[in-house]
Amino acid sequence: MRTIWKLKLEIVDIQEFVLPKGTAVLHIGVQGTQPCMWVELDPEAEVETRKFMTVGTGHEVPENGTYRGSYCIGDGKRQLVQRQLVEPTFFVGHIYELI
Repeated sequence: MRTIWKLKLEIVDIQEFVLPKGTAVLHIGVQGTQPCMWVELDPEAEVETRKFMTVGTGHEVPENGTYRGSYCIGDGKRQLVQRQLVEPTFFVGHIYELI
């Protein structure tokens, strides 16, 4: 029986997941402030290790990667830092699966 699972993504260069073979990436997004990846999988299938790379906008993408989706985090509000307003910060992560 196939089911949908949510995996938490860290903001790191490369992240590995041990997943059942045949797992399909359905969606990359943010839940609250947490980047996540939703996958469809058969929990009874044999497992394999899969690697995913987070690439920031403007950075080089991996030649051996397949694009899986993007997410954006940040609230868009200006913040007071050391008594000065600073522009809002956003981070857009583009997820590539390394093949």
